[in-house]
Amino acid sequence: MPKTLIDNDILSKCVIFSLLNEMVVALGHPAAEIGVLGVVRFVISAKRLGKAQDGGDSAYGRLLSFLDTVELLEPTEEETAIAAELEALAIKHQVELDIGESQLCALAITRVVEQLYTGDKRAISAIEQLRDSFAPLSNLDQKLVCLEALVIALIRIYGHASIRDAIYLCRGTDKALDICFQCHNAEAEFTQIDEGLQSYLQSVLRAAPRVSKIV
Repeated sequence: MPKTLIDNDILSKCVIFSLLNEMVVALGHPAAEIGVLGVVRFVISAKRLGKAQDGGDSAYGRLLSFLDTVELLEPTEEETAIAAELEALAIKHQVELDIGESQLCALAITRVVEQLYTGDKRAISAIEQLRDSFAPLSNLDQKLVCLEALVIALIRIYGHASIRDAIYLCRGTDKALDICFQCHNAEAEFTQIDEGLQSYLQSVLRAAPRVSKIV
């Protein structure tokens, strides 16, 4: 049973940045206790990983090797029904929640995981807004973690310089991280990086105070 779920966005970016092993350490669980949707190998293509310094094909090989170490999850009928209900509620309330995020939320609800890492800030906000309309969503309180929170955890463990280098070499992968790490400015001070990351993180916490989590 996985303790942590990660979405395709965070997974693909960690592949591009060559930070998969570091990500596992930051998540706080061995790879075998990390879950990803089983369709991931078909959703994340070599082309999508093309900004990796070693090229999309090598990055895709790195992804496949990593997938051999984690738990690939297939939603049950119950979880598929929950995901469909979440998608219908999202349409009704006019918030953005795509099928992948709704499935991960359904898995997190039924399998009682400790945390769900998602690169989709809109999904975190959507879950907060839908929480009072769908009682099972209370199971996600203090469990949704955004990309910036993960990067802060990576910096805490590995230091600013190594994480900045990984992101700078693959600039253009994530706009918010490019801004936070000032990829236009090779002389950016670490305090400026911290301030940028905290600004994005605090924005998520304000938009979703019940379901978002700091790691």
